[in-house]
Amino acid sequence: MNLQKGIALVLASSFSVLTVLACNDDDTALTAQTQSHVNQAVTSESTIQVVANDGTVTLTGVASSDAAHARAVNAARATEGVQRLVDHIATPTSLTGGTVPTR
Repeated sequence: MNLQKGIALVLASSFSVLTVLACNDDDTALTAQTQSHVNQAVTSESTIQVVANDGTVTLTGVASSDAAHARAVNAARATEGVQRLVDHIATPTSLTGGTVPTR
């Protein structure tokens, strides 16, 4: 799963950098506010990036669990100024094709 998480992070980071370059001040503020809310909602094991563009917030990265994924989405939706939410968060379940390996 480390390789898959690494690939997801590289893709998310690349998307974030390209999108941030096109953002205005309102987008920058909404990105920061939403990222703060998402960070408070999930553990440090989740790596979720937020990018806002004209009121549309896109979440990318990897959540540590399905519950963390739901908390991140709910936190983003609850952020003032978010008009539309695009969810591209991967979870352990989605990275393993619907099953989570057991030990």
